Amino acid sequence: MPLELLAPLVVLGVAIVVLAVHVSGGSRPLSLATEAAVRAAWAEAEPDRPLSEVLPCPDGRAAVVIDGAGVPALLWTLGADPVVRELHPGVLRAVEERREAIRLYLDDFAAPVVEIGVPDTAVRAVWIARFRRFSSAAEPGAASNPERLAPSEISAQ
Repeated sequence: MPLELLAPLVVLGVAIVVLAVHVSGGSRPLSLATEAAVRAAWAEAEPDRPLSEVLPCPDGRAAVVIDGAGVPALLWTLGADPVVRELHPGVLRAVEERREAIRLYLDDFAAPVVEIGVPDTAVRAVWIARFRRFSSAAEPGAASNPERLAPSEISAQ
């Protein structure tokens, strides 16, 4: 088959496949707006670890969770896939308040900075306080062992 005919056929075929995937909802980003959605995303990312506590972020793109063993973790979306980072001591280096967001600096070369949109000032202050409990730069008097928390310790205030 001549190249003049093959090239347009390949380009048209790829465009049709991309359009079909998009129309069928395959390119829709993952939403973590509800507790059920967070639990489903967690089950996909960590199927062997049950959750005891879930706190979705108001923008639906992240959540703070506590597994059955009391280990806190950050769950966020990367397109249509969930990403999990456990918040062991030293993993969360710093927490910074940004305009309508919270920026987390992680000790992780794959995801050194995570920004979570929290437009409400009061909710943002509560979230920042929670994250600072897990931060290696935590204030004196913060939780003595933030790796192990009781499920009620991060419940919504």
